[in-house]
Amino acid sequence: MKKVYFKKKSMAALLVLLVLIVSAGSALSFASESVNYVENGSFNPGPGGQWGEIQGWTTSIAVGSMDLYLGDYNYGSSDNLPDGFYLALRKEANPGAEVVCVSQTINNLPSGVYKLSAWMWAANNVDSFTISITDGDKTEELSAVLSEKGYKETEIEITSGTATITITADNTTKTAAMDALADDVKLVKIKDIDGASPVNLIENGSFNPGPGGQWGEIQGWTTSVAVGSMDLYLGDYNYGSSDNLPDGIYLALRKEANPGNAALSVSQTVNNVPSGLYRLSAWMWAANNIDTFTITVTDGNNTKEISAALSEKDIKKLR
Repeated sequence: MKKVYFKKKSMAALLVLLVLIVSAGSALSFASESVNYVENGSFNPGPGGQWGEIQGWTTSIAVGSMDLYLGDYNYGSSDNLPDGFYLALRKEANPGAEVVCVSQTINNLPSGVYKLSAWMWAANNVDSFTISITDGDKTEELSAVLSEKGYKETEIEITSGTATITITADNTTKTAAMDALADDVKLVKIKDIDGASPVNLIENGSFNPGPGGQWGEIQGWTTSVAVGSMDLYLGDYNYGSSDNLPDGIYLALRKEANPGNAALSVSQTVNNVPSGLYRLSAWMWAANNIDTFTITVTDGNNTKEISAALSEKDIKKLR
């Protein structure tokens, strides 16, 4: 989670245009780490225990029978399993019946190349056992044949922002119970796609007026004071020349009604931001009577800042 702030003291006017871009080649220095986008890929039991709801996953049949549950039996040896619990697709109650599957849809995925990996064991009476990932019309698949046990991995380009992982097992030609076990399902971004378009994660970074116009609520932003006075609003005055502004509307933090009073600020919290490198840029003009004018981005552990000094007007970038 990242928060973006605007702050200033004792200023008569300032103007801002803000962009926060996810970009592989940017020079921003927030820490990057491999993030598993799969919820509960280790299949840890939730409040209902092994026989309850499988958190993070949608199931094709009700959980709680011997057909679908979270298993812990190690089949005679702890070496058989990667950890204590796994997804068990068994069809013990209904061998030969319809396919058993669980699925999970993951949203807010930045464009990139991803690695899907999982531990699979087609232990008994398995006709087919697959873990697939789909992004629109693109599908990649992991599979295990009867008696095969081990880690599998594949890669897929994700460009739509959404992917669905489906784990499926079947034994339609067999009459005995099936044992298909899955664990350690991971989806990790490994690189950006060359030429992928950058995405601005800031809502209303151009400060376009909403239903209330220039003096109404600033959509996407939380303000330190009520909007609608000459202290805080969306400005359009060009200070004598259209060349002064990047576009028609800007954020104006002015303190006309209360010069010398507490600092003015607006903030926005951006959720579902994957770990990675980001570029923060903004147009800033510290036009009159500015003591401090900063834009800060923080994710809790890391904080970076861009600033403009009195009379400075330029596009600033976080480096």
